[in-house]
Amino acid sequence: MLTRTLALELAPHKINVNSIAPGMVLTPFNQPAIDDPALLDEQGQRIPWKRAAQPAGDRQAGGLPGLGGR
Repeated sequence: MLTRTLALELAPHKINVNSIAPGMVLTPFNQPAIDDPALLDEQGQRIPWKRAAQPAGDRQAGGLPGLGGR
């Protein structure tokens, strides 16, 4: 909702707004889902690829500079 609101507010000024929402990532924060296969499957069904992402360290941020534009 924040991205959409900012995009609508800033569009008249020709400012683009981007966001990144990776979905569920298998990190210690999500340990309860990792420990429960049924819960992990339920959460996975909400993700377009039907699975949680694996942490990739700094590689996940590799495409971020390109979103900055000029």
